[in-house]
Amino acid sequence: MQLQRISGQRRRQGGITSIVAILLLPLLSMLAFAIDLNFLWRADAELQNAADAAALAGASELFAYAAPGNHPAVSSIPPAQLRSLAERDARAVAVAYGQQHRVANTGLAVNADDVGVGYITDPAAASSTTTGSWQTGPTAPFPNSIRVTVRRDGQVGPGPLSLYFGGLLGAPQAARQASATATLRGQNISGFRGAGGRLLPLAMSLATFNRLTGASATTPIGVTPQDLWTLRPVATGGSPPTNVTAGADGTEEAKIFPDKTTAGNFGLLSLRNSKATSAGTYDNWIRNGPSDADLASFGASGLQAPLDLHGGPGLKASEEDAFRSIIGQPRTLVVYDNYSGSGSNTTYHVVHFLGAAVVAVDLNGKDKYVTIQLTPTLDPTAVRTGNPAATTLIYSGVSLTR
Repeated sequence: MQLQRISGQRRRQGGITSIVAILLLPLLSMLAFAIDLNFLWRADAELQNAADAAALAGASELFAYAAPGNHPAVSSIPPAQLRSLAERDARAVAVAYGQQHRVANTGLAVNADDVGVGYITDPAAASSTTTGSWQTGPTAPFPNSIRVTVRRDGQVGPGPLSLYFGGLLGAPQAARQASATATLRGQNISGFRGAGGRLLPLAMSLATFNRLTGASATTPIGVTPQDLWTLRPVATGGSPPTNVTAGADGTEEAKIFPDKTTAGNFGLLSLRNSKATSAGTYDNWIRNGPSDADLASFGASGLQAPLDLHGGPGLKASEEDAFRSIIGQPRTLVVYDNYSGSGSNTTYHVVHFLGAAVVAVDLNGKDKYVTIQLTPTLDPTAVRTGNPAATTLIYSGVSLTR
């Protein structure tokens, strides 16, 4: 009897061992699958981070070409060559930024052919719509977007990802990729709200604006177009004020002061919804732009075109230092189409905003002047409300849009 019990126990133990052995294989397979799946999830996140960074960097590079690219009349470089330069440099920057990343502890290789440079009319619209579609080629508008694909597959040097246990399941490698699109956002900006704005309290006539942008060949009386200064964009490493040097750069400047509208008024205007006569107020606006409270005085939407702004006092020699402190800085000018009143009672009808930089100033000499050149401006207070005709060369920033 004792021998029979021992024999029975041994048979039961052997049966349990067999069951455990049978169950162990799928359990180990599930564990291996989970490890490889977690590895792929982490690799996908790293690929997406690389694609996002590459697209943002490439789209930022387009900023430096925005002024001559969108307004060929201001540049001596042919439009087709400008487009080629913008595409080349944006693509090179995107590739370089993408290859700074690592996926699965291995450096990425980014194919230049995986970086597209194009234009999207409205990045907020679905890509299947006309306004949200991707446009490229010589007939498309000047590019504002970069589309990047980063990959770990047979098309790049590192090759597909090697799985830890995939070989046991018949799949030793996995091909993965991620894509991102970033856009230089200048669509539908019609005004400004918040702190940190780039607005200058300086008015420019619509006729002068049209002359500078190439919309008109007529030079308004009192405006002096010239090409005496070179302005290196901040986006390409120019550091104000040393980014402005003497010598032609193929982009016209204009002396917009004195743009004398009526007796006693020389183009200054108030950046709040009331008259401003203090020299200290204008000095601060020139140096720092309007405050959040200044813009909020126009209402919940801030300062929105079209609107009327109060004229200010004439420019004084004491304000030359303020203008010199912002030489080379991308700023926003106010554009008006007509005015009423005279002196400090002048009211400007504002219809547009323009990205520009002061390149020269003299308010103490015999022939006083403020000279500006068109340049793209990033303004964090820019508000997109659906009026596409309200701004030129004003951008709210670069953002991921796909």
